[in-house]
Amino acid sequence: MKRQPHVLFFLFFCTLFNACASKLYTTIDILRPAQIAFPSDVTNILIVNNSIPQPHSLDHIDMQGDKANFVNVNTDSLAIFCIAALYEDLLQNGFFNHVDLELNTINTGADFYQIPSVGQKDVAGLLTKYDADLLITLDRIRVRDKITDEFDEFDQLYISTLEAVYETNWSICDNSGNRHRNLSFTDTLYWDGYGHSVKNARAKLPDRENALIDGALYAGQQTVNRFTPYWEKEDRYFFNPSNKRMKEAMDAVRSRKWERAIEIWKKILEPDENERLQAFAANNIAIGYEILGDIDKAIDYATVSFDRFAAVQDVENAMTLQYYLTLLHQRKNEFELLDRQLGN
Repeated sequence: MKRQPHVLFFLFFCTLFNACASKLYTTIDILRPAQIAFPSDVTNILIVNNSIPQPHSLDHIDMQGDKANFVNVNTDSLAIFCIAALYEDLLQNGFFNHVDLELNTINTGADFYQIPSVGQKDVAGLLTKYDADLLITLDRIRVRDKITDEFDEFDQLYISTLEAVYETNWSICDNSGNRHRNLSFTDTLYWDGYGHSVKNARAKLPDRENALIDGALYAGQQTVNRFTPYWEKEDRYFFNPSNKRMKEAMDAVRSRKWERAIEIWKKILEPDENERLQAFAANNIAIGYEILGDIDKAIDYATVSFDRFAAVQDVENAMTLQYYLTLLHQRKNEFELLDRQLGN
């Protein structure tokens, strides 16, 4: 697995105002840990189709008023599109050194309702064939889709909705016989069509078979974030009151001189300063340390900010800092998971 930083910082400011001070809004990209942790020495992955196609008549509903009609939809290719999307995104995110794909199913059974497993002898053979450390198998993909109609009284329009709920079942196997069985994930998508009649609204929906294929691609893409660390955007808010030193610190932020900005903000924490201004500065210091990757110091200064806001009875900002502290403690726990997953 390849090592990555935990935070990417993109400087984009938008000024917000409240009764006390303006806020500068920015976005940071945070690396989140995977739901399923692979051993840190796993570098080569093989993805295998081990599924049986869903019967065409299963779980495809067309609602006509209160009556549910079952229709046939070709779902033979859903597994292929799902694992192809997983394969492509794993290649692109670069977490593993090498990714291979066994696209056609290796399952010779005929019972869709039985979730199969790959025998250890077959696992060993596949891992040897592709020189892989780990095998990820898609054992089943099942979609429950339904078209419904309703009338929007406000807009005087009919709304037709195609809802598709995907359940994917996976196994993870290695040569030593270790196996995580019955990993199950659920993903849901919606498509809407609008019209002055049900017929017109339904005509705006995508072709059902094509829509279900798009959903299978989406399910595969979502699975990437379950098997590897992934980037997620979060917002942060710097306080920027009308104060000479606070302005000076924000000038340093714009130049990405974080140590300099923190140094200036810390001077505002001296005892003779206004407590509300200290709360503003401590919040900004916490964000600075978070971006620098020092979560413990970020927690310390966010706590100071919370205490100062509480002392001046600024309930709104105290609640904001309380929520920020929750995020920071969550990130501290995630750091430990990420270090194990990244082999740090």
